[in-house]
Amino acid sequence: METKSLESIVKGDTILIDAKQVKGNKVSLQFAEVITNPNRAEGARPSNPLVSLLNKSDSRFAPRARRAWITGEKSDISSAFGLDLSTLNNEGDVLSLNMLNPKVEGIRARVVITETVVPNDYQKDNIDTAAKRAGKDGDFILCDGKYIFSNSDVIPTNGTEQEVQGMHTFLKADERSVNVGISAEGEVANLKTAYEEAAETAMDGLQA
Repeated sequence: METKSLESIVKGDTILIDAKQVKGNKVSLQFAEVITNPNRAEGARPSNPLVSLLNKSDSRFAPRARRAWITGEKSDISSAFGLDLSTLNNEGDVLSLNMLNPKVEGIRARVVITETVVPNDYQKDNIDTAAKRAGKDGDFILCDGKYIFSNSDVIPTNGTEQEVQGMHTFLKADERSVNVGISAEGEVANLKTAYEEAAETAMDGLQA
């Protein structure tokens, strides 16, 4: 089994991070993959890979992996992925895996993102934490004036990177106005958001 740390993940990699015993004697698998939102770069300044190289110790410049979970029977998961899950005996037990590009019957498991303006029951009851924002605790990002909700799934596919990119659904966000001079704290927040967006754009260019 080839492994890779989450810290060294690059675009095109999928990591099966761990397996966790959950209720009903089931096992939950946690996956991660670096996924680029093609809408993010619209209107942004050209990416500069040197910015990323000179700030590689800054966690905001690290590639941001999207997470996805899938749950199944322990015996079926063991057989499908060739894993020994015998150490998972009690609810809450976790087995670290860091399995690179996991496959089931020769087909890769990939993370696919679907953005929608229609929330599920949990998202509807937890708008503040479930709806898409411009950075942690930032302004809500809207599409046609509606909240955006981002859902992740794990699917089997051996498609090319271009084909996998086409499986994602990313909504085009409304333009956001920037309030200037409201307060020193607000100004710092705006600058931080701009900095983080520039960092992500630079990293997307480096990973592309």
